[in-house]
Amino acid sequence: MEWLNQNAGAVQAIAVVVLVIVTWLYAKRTADIAEATRDSASQQARVAALMEKDLQEKIRPHLTFRLFGGDAHNPTGIIENKGPGLAFDVKVCCRYFPGQRAADIPCQNLLIPGGETTIQLRLESGEGHYDVEITCTDSVRFNEYMFLWGNDRKMKDSKTSRRRQ
Repeated sequence: MEWLNQNAGAVQAIAVVVLVIVTWLYAKRTADIAEATRDSASQQARVAALMEKDLQEKIRPHLTFRLFGGDAHNPTGIIENKGPGLAFDVKVCCRYFPGQRAADIPCQNLLIPGGETTIQLRLESGEGHYDVEITCTDSVRFNEYMFLWGNDRKMKDSKTSRRRQ
């Protein structure tokens, strides 16, 4: 006991040095864990982005339009889903030219891959051309898709946008 009394200052100094070393090691380990957590979160974000892109490709509908028959003022058209995913909330709007009259065309609301639906166009006197705009969402309603077809059977435009929640 007398030895401790005589060397109390040295014992305290050694204890403080040991405490500083232990604290430094603890802080370093904590910093290593924090860095590993950041790296893991970054990797998980990259994997999630790749999985989301892959999912979007697998559920993407692709709607086409072609004439099927009918007379010049009442042509019948076929809308077909040539994409790998379901097309939900399918809507068709036809713009007739000249004059730019627009009309919603009744159609089937859901198209499976390879599925098709028939639509009936109604041209009025003086209208000779038209554009068919087809919109839909994918099966998880993640994106909205727009396909614009002309009466020359060529796609004029195609857009994909993130659906607002």
